[in-house]
Amino acid sequence: MLFEGDLKTYASHATKMLWHNNNKLACAFEDCASKNKYSIVCLYAPGGNVDGESVYKEAEEYFFSCLSCPTGLLCDEVTDRLCKPDWALP
Repeated sequence: MLFEGDLKTYASHATKMLWHNNNKLACAFEDCASKNKYSIVCLYAPGGNVDGESVYKEAEEYFFSCLSCPTGLLCDEVTDRLCKPDWALP
């Protein structure tokens, strides 16, 4: 999937979360009980939503292995295909 979107749309927030090289996430939650509302804000790094670039990296289903995980990422034992941060919960 290529990112070809308008940065002002809600879809751009979803592609930002899915971006293939994101390896950092920070979120905050604020409950505004007096106004009966709440807010959730998340930051992703190193970035994404680069026009014309792929949102995720595609791999041949039977040939992908965790050997291609970038530095700082480990192979997910459950799928044996996905890379996860070394600090991720099991």
